[in-house]
Amino acid sequence: MIAGLGFGMYQAVDSALMSEVLPDESSYAKDLGVLNIAATLPQTIGPFLGGAIVTVAGYPALFPIALLFAVAGALAIIPIRSVK
Repeated sequence: MIAGLGFGMYQAVDSALMSEVLPDESSYAKDLGVLNIAATLPQTIGPFLGGAIVTVAGYPALFPIALLFAVAGALAIIPIRSVK
């Protein structure tokens, strides 16, 4: 229950922040659709990629590779300067 509550609060704040950085008010719906795909696509691809990593390199390799993806994701937000 606590994890669900925390994740729900995170999703609400994340959605609010994403709506604040959209470039054009006339295309909010399209932009939010693209953001939704960008947010959910990794959850779709992740299990397949994780299974491939475990099959090829073994289970211990999964965590270092996941760490590399996490760091790459963190570095990807550096160009975001501020919210309007």
